[in-house]
Amino acid sequence: MRSELNKGNKNPFYGKHHSEETKRKIKETNIKRGNYHNASERMKLNNPNDGTFFNKPVIMLNDKSDIIMLFESAKKAGDYIKQIGLSKAKIPSNSISDVCRGNQKSAFGFFWRYAKPIFKSNFSEKTSGYIIAKK
Repeated sequence: MRSELNKGNKNPFYGKHHSEETKRKIKETNIKRGNYHNASERMKLNNPNDGTFFNKPVIMLNDKSDIIMLFESAKKAGDYIKQIGLSKAKIPSNSISDVCRGNQKSAFGFFWRYAKPIFKSNFSEKTSGYIIAKK
């Protein structure tokens, strides 16, 4: 295979680096083609949640499926669980995410579900702007 011939130190560009002038030319060409985006623009382009940077809202439910609390993310829910003393785990959000994904039944005595925004708005403690995602 041709790709095998150019791997590692067999590649003619191995160990070399582009000069600053070459980097500038590549950047200019990408800008002309519309392919260049700085880091914050790339995050916005790849972010499906409009600025929340990959956070999925999480709903805490009791055993009767009553909504107890709504959190901006599993991380925030995990921080709350640690704060009220239900967990001494370093990262309780992992268990919460496992429940939301269906890999675990419950965590810390609660059931958890991802909430799906039904309209775009800033996060609020109200649950009216969210629906419970089905498993």
